[in-house]
Amino acid sequence: MKAKFLIPEIDKKRFAENLSEEMRISKLELKSLTEIGVEEVSTASIWQYREGKKFPTINRFLTLCRFFWTAPDVFLSPIPKWIECEIEDISKFSVLGKFNDVYYIAPNYKENSESSKILRRLFGKSYLKYFQIIPELSEEPNPESFFDFHLYGTKYDDTEKYHEGKIIYRFPKVNDVETSKKIANLLSEYNISKDQLQILLEYNQKESIRLRENNTRPWNLENIYKFSWIFNKPIEELLAIDYHEETHESLFNVASFIEHYVPDENEIWKFNEEPVELLDKESQESFYIIGEFDVPIEEDKINFSTS
Repeated sequence: MKAKFLIPEIDKKRFAENLSEEMRISKLELKSLTEIGVEEVSTASIWQYREGKKFPTINRFLTLCRFFWTAPDVFLSPIPKWIECEIEDISKFSVLGKFNDVYYIAPNYKENSESSKILRRLFGKSYLKYFQIIPELSEEPNPESFFDFHLYGTKYDDTEKYHEGKIIYRFPKVNDVETSKKIANLLSEYNISKDQLQILLEYNQKESIRLRENNTRPWNLENIYKFSWIFNKPIEELLAIDYHEETHESLFNVASFIEHYVPDENEIWKFNEEPVELLDKESQESFYIIGEFDVPIEEDKINFSTS
Protein backbone atom coordinates (compact mmCIF):
# COMPACT_ATOMS: atom_id res chain seq x y z
CA MET A 1 0.00 0.00 0.00
CA LYS A 2 1.10 3.57 -0.61
CA ALA A 3 2.17 5.68 2.34
CA LYS A 4 3.75 9.05 2.84
CA PHE A 5 5.96 9.55 5.87
CA LEU A 6 6.53 12.96 7.38
CA ILE A 7 10.33 13.15 7.53
CA PRO A 8 12.20 16.03 9.21
CA GLU A 9 15.37 17.66 8.02
CA ILE A 10 17.24 19.50 10.76
CA ASP A 11 16.86 23.25 10.36
CA LYS A 12 20.49 24.14 11.02
CA LYS A 13 19.78 27.86 10.91
CA ARG A 14 17.17 27.66 13.66
CA PHE A 15 19.41 25.37 15.70
CA ALA A 16 22.15 28.00 15.44
CA GLU A 17 19.68 30.66 16.61
CA ASN A 18 18.64 28.49 19.58
CA LEU A 19 22.26 27.91 20.56
CA SER A 20 23.13 31.59 20.22
CA GLU A 21 20.16 32.52 22.40
CA GLU A 22 21.14 30.02 25.12
CA MET A 23 24.70 31.35 25.10
CA ARG A 24 23.47 34.93 25.20
CA ILE A 25 21.20 34.27 28.18
CA SER A 26 24.01 32.55 30.08
CA LYS A 27 26.68 35.01 28.87
CA LEU A 28 28.91 32.11 27.88
CA GLU A 29 32.06 32.55 25.87
CA LEU A 30 32.95 30.16 23.06
CA LYS A 31 35.85 28.75 25.05
CA SER A 32 33.51 27.65 27.86
CA LEU A 33 31.84 25.06 25.62
CA THR A 34 35.15 23.61 24.41
CA GLU A 35 36.00 22.48 27.94
CA ILE A 36 33.07 20.12 28.51
CA GLY A 37 31.87 16.76 27.20
CA VAL A 38 33.40 13.53 25.89
CA GLU A 39 34.66 15.01 22.62
CA GLU A 40 37.23 17.75 22.26
CA VAL A 41 36.09 20.65 20.13
CA SER A 42 37.72 23.90 19.07
CA THR A 43 36.40 27.42 19.56
CA ALA A 44 36.26 27.64 15.75
CA SER A 45 33.82 24.69 15.69
CA ILE A 46 31.61 26.24 18.39
CA TRP A 47 31.57 29.47 16.39
CA GLN A 48 30.52 27.50 13.30
CA TYR A 49 27.70 25.82 15.26
CA ARG A 50 26.47 29.21 16.44
CA GLU A 51 26.62 30.70 12.95
CA GLY A 52 24.85 27.72 11.31
CA LYS A 53 27.91 26.83 9.21
CA LYS A 54 28.47 23.43 10.83
CA PHE A 55 26.43 20.94 12.85
CA PRO A 56 27.79 19.13 15.92
CA THR A 57 28.34 15.40 16.22
CA ILE A 58 25.70 13.51 18.16
CA ASN A 59 27.84 13.37 21.33
CA ARG A 60 28.64 17.07 21.15
CA PHE A 61 24.95 17.82 20.54
CA LEU A 62 23.86 15.75 23.57
CA THR A 63 26.48 17.55 25.66
CA LEU A 64 24.91 20.89 24.70
CA CYS A 65 21.46 19.54 25.60
CA ARG A 66 22.76 18.35 28.96
CA PHE A 67 24.55 21.60 29.67
CA PHE A 68 21.53 23.78 28.85
CA TRP A 69 19.02 21.39 30.51
CA THR A 70 17.09 20.92 27.26
CA ALA A 71 15.48 17.83 25.74
CA PRO A 72 17.24 16.89 22.46
CA ASP A 73 14.09 17.09 20.38
CA VAL A 74 13.33 20.58 21.70
CA PHE A 75 16.79 21.89 20.83
CA LEU A 76 16.20 20.88 17.19
CA SER A 77 13.82 22.49 14.73
CA PRO A 78 12.43 20.54 11.76
CA ILE A 79 11.96 21.26 8.09
CA PRO A 80 9.33 18.55 7.46
CA LYS A 81 8.37 17.02 4.12
CA TRP A 82 6.40 14.04 2.83
CA ILE A 83 8.33 11.08 1.43
CA GLU A 84 6.37 8.38 -0.39
CA CYS A 85 7.18 4.75 0.33
CA GLU A 86 5.38 1.45 -0.31
CA ILE A 87 4.74 -0.48 2.91
CA GLU A 88 2.93 -3.71 3.71
CA ASP A 89 1.59 -3.01 7.20
CA ILE A 90 0.64 0.35 8.73
CA SER A 91 -0.59 -0.98 12.08
CA LYS A 92 2.60 -0.05 13.96
CA PHE A 93 2.78 3.48 12.66
CA SER A 94 1.15 6.72 13.74
CA VAL A 95 -1.32 7.32 10.90
CA LEU A 96 -2.63 10.84 10.48
CA GLY A 97 -5.21 9.87 7.85
CA LYS A 98 -5.86 8.72 4.31
CA PHE A 99 -6.17 10.82 1.15
CA ASN A 100 -6.46 9.55 -2.43
CA ASP A 101 -5.61 5.99 -1.29
CA VAL A 102 -2.38 7.19 0.34
CA TYR A 103 -1.81 6.76 4.07
CA TYR A 104 -0.16 9.75 5.76
CA ILE A 105 2.13 8.81 8.63
CA ALA A 106 3.13 11.54 11.07
CA PRO A 107 4.36 11.44 14.67
CA ASN A 108 2.18 11.78 17.75
CA TYR A 109 -1.18 11.14 16.12
CA LYS A 110 -1.96 7.54 16.99
CA GLU A 111 -2.85 8.28 20.61
CA ASN A 112 -3.95 11.92 20.36
CA SER A 113 -6.69 12.13 17.76
CA GLU A 114 -10.19 12.87 19.07
CA SER A 115 -11.43 9.39 18.14
CA SER A 116 -8.46 7.82 19.90
CA LYS A 117 -9.21 9.82 23.05
CA ILE A 118 -12.79 8.51 23.05
CA LEU A 119 -11.61 4.90 22.65
CA ARG A 120 -9.03 5.39 25.40
CA ARG A 121 -11.76 6.58 27.76
CA LEU A 122 -13.88 3.54 26.91
CA PHE A 123 -11.24 0.81 26.79
CA GLY A 124 -8.08 2.26 28.32
CA LYS A 125 -4.75 2.14 26.53
CA SER A 126 -5.35 -1.48 25.57
CA TYR A 127 -7.59 -0.24 22.74
CA LEU A 128 -4.41 0.32 20.70
CA LYS A 129 -4.08 -3.45 20.38
CA TYR A 130 -7.46 -3.73 18.70
CA PHE A 131 -8.35 -0.45 17.01
CA GLN A 132 -6.71 1.92 14.61
CA ILE A 133 -8.75 4.93 13.60
CA ILE A 134 -7.81 6.26 10.17
CA PRO A 135 -9.84 9.31 9.14
CA GLU A 136 -10.45 10.25 5.51
CA LEU A 137 -8.69 13.51 4.73
CA SER A 138 -10.10 16.18 2.41
CA GLU A 139 -6.64 17.18 1.16
CA GLU A 140 -2.99 16.37 1.60
CA PRO A 141 -1.82 17.72 4.97
CA ASN A 142 0.56 20.63 4.80
CA PRO A 143 3.96 19.55 6.18
CA GLU A 144 4.69 23.14 7.20
CA SER A 145 2.05 22.80 9.91
CA PHE A 146 4.63 20.65 11.74
CA PHE A 147 7.16 23.48 11.63
CA ASP A 148 7.35 23.65 15.45
CA PHE A 149 6.49 20.05 16.29
CA HIS A 150 8.43 18.33 19.10
CA LEU A 151 8.07 14.93 20.73
CA TYR A 152 9.33 16.31 24.08
CA GLY A 153 11.57 13.61 25.46
CA THR A 154 13.33 13.53 28.79
CA LYS A 155 15.32 16.60 29.77
CA TYR A 156 18.91 16.11 30.84
CA ASP A 157 18.32 17.94 34.09
CA ASP A 158 19.77 15.73 36.81
CA THR A 159 21.10 17.82 39.66
CA GLU A 160 24.89 17.95 39.48
CA LYS A 161 27.05 16.99 42.42
CA TYR A 162 29.30 19.49 44.16
CA HIS A 163 32.77 18.88 45.51
CA GLU A 164 35.05 21.49 47.09
CA GLY A 165 33.25 24.34 45.37
CA LYS A 166 33.34 22.71 41.94
CA ILE A 167 30.58 21.07 39.92
CA ILE A 168 30.70 17.42 38.86
CA TYR A 169 28.88 17.33 35.51
CA ARG A 170 27.46 14.09 34.08
CA PHE A 171 27.76 14.19 30.30
CA PRO A 172 26.20 11.68 27.89
CA LYS A 173 28.09 9.51 25.42
CA VAL A 174 26.32 7.38 22.82
CA ASN A 175 27.13 3.67 22.85
CA ASP A 176 27.18 3.12 19.08
CA VAL A 177 27.02 -0.70 19.21
CA GLU A 178 24.04 -0.83 21.58
CA THR A 179 22.30 2.00 19.71
CA SER A 180 22.70 0.05 16.46
CA LYS A 181 21.03 -2.95 18.15
CA LYS A 182 18.10 -0.80 19.30
CA ILE A 183 17.62 0.59 15.80
CA ALA A 184 17.85 -2.89 14.25
CA ASN A 185 15.19 -4.18 16.66
CA LEU A 186 12.86 -1.30 15.80
CA LEU A 187 13.35 -1.78 12.06
CA SER A 188 12.45 -5.43 12.50
CA GLU A 189 9.45 -4.65 14.71
CA TYR A 190 8.12 -2.10 12.22
CA ASN A 191 8.96 -4.39 9.28
CA ILE A 192 11.03 -1.78 7.42
CA SER A 193 13.29 -3.23 4.74
CA LYS A 194 16.63 -1.89 3.50
CA ASP A 195 14.94 -0.63 0.33
CA GLN A 196 12.32 1.26 2.33
CA LEU A 197 14.94 2.61 4.71
CA GLN A 198 17.04 3.89 1.83
CA ILE A 199 14.01 5.83 0.56
CA LEU A 200 13.03 7.25 3.96
CA LEU A 201 16.57 8.31 4.90
CA GLU A 202 17.19 9.59 1.35
CA TYR A 203 20.42 7.68 0.77
CA ASN A 204 21.59 7.26 -2.80
CA GLN A 205 23.18 3.88 -2.13
CA LYS A 206 22.28 0.86 0.02
CA GLU A 207 25.94 0.72 1.04
CA SER A 208 25.28 3.60 3.44
CA ILE A 209 22.62 1.50 5.18
CA ARG A 210 24.81 -1.61 5.26
CA LEU A 211 27.74 0.25 6.84
CA ARG A 212 25.53 1.48 9.65
CA GLU A 213 23.84 -1.87 10.22
CA ASN A 214 27.28 -3.52 10.49
CA ASN A 215 28.55 -0.87 12.95
CA THR A 216 31.22 0.20 10.47
CA ARG A 217 29.73 3.68 10.58
CA PRO A 218 27.47 4.95 13.39
CA TRP A 219 23.98 6.35 12.89
CA ASN A 220 24.30 10.14 12.94
CA LEU A 221 21.99 12.72 14.49
CA GLU A 222 20.19 13.40 11.20
CA ASN A 223 19.38 9.66 10.95
CA ILE A 224 18.23 9.45 14.56
CA TYR A 225 16.03 12.54 14.18
CA LYS A 226 14.29 10.97 11.18
CA PHE A 227 13.87 7.67 13.03
CA SER A 228 12.23 9.48 15.93
CA TRP A 229 9.46 10.73 13.62
CA ILE A 230 9.13 7.42 11.78
CA PHE A 231 8.82 5.43 15.03
CA ASN A 232 7.01 8.21 16.92
CA LYS A 233 9.55 8.12 19.75
CA PRO A 234 11.71 10.80 21.39
CA ILE A 235 15.34 10.82 20.29
CA GLU A 236 16.74 9.55 23.58
CA GLU A 237 14.54 6.43 23.44
CA LEU A 238 16.43 5.42 20.30
CA LEU A 239 19.89 5.86 21.83
CA ALA A 240 21.91 3.75 24.24
CA ILE A 241 23.63 6.36 26.39
CA ASP A 242 26.49 5.99 28.83
CA TYR A 243 27.59 8.83 31.10
CA HIS A 244 30.91 10.07 32.34
CA GLU A 245 31.65 12.63 35.02
CA GLU A 246 33.79 15.75 34.74
CA THR A 247 34.68 18.20 37.47
CA HIS A 248 34.78 21.89 36.51
CA GLU A 249 34.46 25.31 37.95
CA SER A 250 30.89 26.46 37.36
CA LEU A 251 30.62 27.48 33.71
CA PHE A 252 27.00 28.50 34.03
CA ASN A 253 26.45 32.18 34.78
CA VAL A 254 23.57 31.95 37.24
CA ALA A 255 23.30 35.72 37.60
CA SER A 256 22.61 36.13 33.89
CA PHE A 257 20.11 33.27 33.93
CA ILE A 258 18.15 34.82 36.80
CA GLU A 259 18.31 38.28 35.22
CA HIS A 260 16.72 36.83 32.09
CA TYR A 261 13.86 35.03 33.84
CA VAL A 262 13.24 37.25 36.86
CA PRO A 263 9.82 38.95 36.74
CA ASP A 264 9.63 42.66 36.07
CA GLU A 265 9.02 45.25 38.77
CA ASN A 266 5.24 44.96 38.55
CA GLU A 267 5.17 41.20 39.13
CA ILE A 268 5.21 39.37 42.44
CA TRP A 269 6.69 35.89 42.75
CA LYS A 270 4.79 33.44 44.91
CA PHE A 271 6.12 30.36 46.69
CA ASN A 272 3.42 27.89 47.76
CA GLU A 273 0.87 30.67 47.18
CA GLU A 274 2.72 33.11 49.49
CA PRO A 275 4.39 36.23 47.98
CA VAL A 276 8.18 36.09 48.30
CA GLU A 277 11.17 38.07 47.15
CA LEU A 278 13.79 36.30 45.06
CA LEU A 279 16.26 36.22 47.99
CA ASP A 280 13.69 35.78 50.78
CA LYS A 281 15.54 34.24 53.75
CA GLU A 282 12.47 32.35 54.95
CA SER A 283 12.26 30.29 51.76
CA GLN A 284 15.98 29.54 51.48
CA GLU A 285 15.43 25.99 52.69
CA SER A 286 13.67 25.36 49.38
CA PHE A 287 16.65 26.68 47.44
CA TYR A 288 20.24 25.73 47.06
CA ILE A 289 22.98 28.29 46.56
CA ILE A 290 25.41 28.59 43.67
CA GLY A 291 27.81 31.45 44.24
CA GLU A 292 25.79 34.39 45.54
CA PHE A 293 22.46 33.49 43.97
CA ASP A 294 19.54 31.33 45.03
CA VAL A 295 18.29 28.87 42.40
CA PRO A 296 15.12 26.75 42.85
CA ILE A 297 15.40 22.97 42.78
CA GLU A 298 12.77 20.26 42.36
CA GLU A 299 10.65 22.59 40.26
CA ASP A 300 7.86 20.02 40.03
CA LYS A 301 7.44 20.29 43.82
CA ILE A 302 7.61 24.07 43.98
CA ASN A 303 4.59 26.02 42.84
CA PHE A 304 5.88 29.32 41.43
CA SER A 305 3.43 31.78 39.93
CA THR A 306 3.30 35.48 39.16
CA SER A 307 0.52 37.95 39.67
